[in-house]
Amino acid sequence: MPYRTHFFNIFFNKYKKELDESMVLYLTENESIRDWKNDTKTNFKYKVLPRIYQRRDRKTTTADKIINYGFLKYLKNADIFYSLGYSYPTYLIIAFFCKMKGIKTACFCETNITDKSRYWFISKVKYILLNSLYDQFFVPGVNAKKYLLDLGISTCKIATIGNSAPFSFENLQMKMADIQEKKYDFNLLYVGRLSEEKNIINALKNLEYVDPIINITIVGSGPLVGEINKLVSLSKHNYIIKNNIEREQLPFIYKQNDILLLPSLSEPWGLVVNEAISCGLGLLLSDRVGCAPDLVDGNGYIYDVHDNVDFINKFNLLYNDKEAYKKASLLLQEKISSDVNSTLLYNALRKLYETY
Repeated sequence: MPYRTHFFNIFFNKYKKELDESMVLYLTENESIRDWKNDTKTNFKYKVLPRIYQRRDRKTTTADKIINYGFLKYLKNADIFYSLGYSYPTYLIIAFFCKMKGIKTACFCETNITDKSRYWFISKVKYILLNSLYDQFFVPGVNAKKYLLDLGISTCKIATIGNSAPFSFENLQMKMADIQEKKYDFNLLYVGRLSEEKNIINALKNLEYVDPIINITIVGSGPLVGEINKLVSLSKHNYIIKNNIEREQLPFIYKQNDILLLPSLSEPWGLVVNEAISCGLGLLLSDRVGCAPDLVDGNGYIYDVHDNVDFINKFNLLYNDKEAYKKASLLLQEKISSDVNSTLLYNALRKLYETY
């Protein structure tokens, strides 16, 4: 996916000599639920694995079901297999073969303890499966670590390495002359799927109860687009709707806004929050957003997703002092940059290589 490719570029560029024989395996060039073009240049070796099966997962609006083959030849000289998650069967199949061949395994786990409830039996089976297939787990923050600990994973098998969604250097360094002048005093932005788990309809309804007239930009597409268009037509606020935006155009949109809204009912991490911070936006996040405890630090607020009054109160606080929250995000960016996270990842992989 495009947002991972830029991080890989930074990671492989920083450790070019150490990772010279490494390779990135992609499961697919695109997913059925996303219509983006990825013409990002890479400075690392990669392959797209052939697929046995790829269909949209009807249980979620955020992923496909994908099963691949043709990966065994890439494991011949491997020291470590590192998977970005465990939700795709291909990841678990590769991890199984790695264990058979004595190759060390690591899994990046974004799943968090507040995301959704899980049955005891399913959690037990998941623990047995993951604990037996992976030697090490890397997590982006505290909620994902709590999830693994509750699952039964030993704390010594968990390392925190942060999470990153960098844009190209050129786009982040754009001149302010390239940014359209803001027409409103307060500009709120939502970037994401227009679907039930994102809870965007409820958030927009709550905004009708705030006093100031604001500008609201929505970037995304999904099954709720018709309902949102109807709500927008009756709103007192000004709306800008952008359904199809290439990812590398997003910095222009971020920098035209003041605050990012992410009101999700279910959100394992929320990479759009990383993106917003890198562009200096304040934050208004629900307590179901996995990254909230790690990335809300003087630069915004977390609200109770089921408390509409709390949402409005937190919005008003942001409205009254937006510049302070925006400055706090830029300061935080220095601590959670892709350069910092790439060092944490490399050190964790190196420790796994040397220890186990």
